[in-house]
Amino acid sequence: MTPGRLAFLLELVGVREEIAVPLPQRVCAACVEATSVTGAALALVSHGGQGGTIAASDARIRSVDDEQFTFGEGPGISAFATGEVLESDLATSRAVSAWPAFTRHAQAAGIGAAFGFPLLRSGLRVGSLDLYRDTAGALTGDELGDARALAVIATVVVTEIQSHAPNAGEQLHPDLERGMGRAIVHQATGMVMVQLGVTIAEAIILLRAYAFSHERPIFEIAADIVARRLRLE
Repeated sequence: MTPGRLAFLLELVGVREEIAVPLPQRVCAACVEATSVTGAALALVSHGGQGGTIAASDARIRSVDDEQFTFGEGPGISAFATGEVLESDLATSRAVSAWPAFTRHAQAAGIGAAFGFPLLRSGLRVGSLDLYRDTAGALTGDELGDARALAVIATVVVTEIQSHAPNAGEQLHPDLERGMGRAIVHQATGMVMVQLGVTIAEAIILLRAYAFSHERPIFEIAADIVARRLRLE
């Protein structure tokens, strides 16, 4: 990538600074402006496929990206686990085999292609930049280069925000936690653990299974549990 192109991408991310758009969301918007994708999302991912979307270019894309953490599968989770994922057609048997639940939901939402790029910090993956297009089709070589560069920029943005957390090595910065709704999932997980006498790992599996079977985002299920509108049995 030329220095001029990198400067252009950095300018796209920074141009919204004066209207107080959060940096993670600016990265997502820059992805849409720089490439032919319909939308973009940033997610933090941990081993086991847990995590959440912290920013997205619009509400529909956020809903699609969030569902990865309900189903435990999708482009961001795969990118975190194995590296870059380029699925140009969600209707192919390969995509359906890899993400059976996610592809069904994404296609129902009008998504035809999905691309995941890992966020790498010191050789370790911390999340993903997920790009979505309404129509099937591969990214061009130039678009692929831009997406990879924006994933690097996204990593810098996320790690810089996290570096200012009160206990950066132990908890998420409030801005990141607020973006992904992680706090309420943690609270609901603890409630399920106590109510059913299960481990934390078993509680999150039960939350995910309930969300999957009822075709609702895990964050909505968690909110209902915390508000005592729902109790898992």
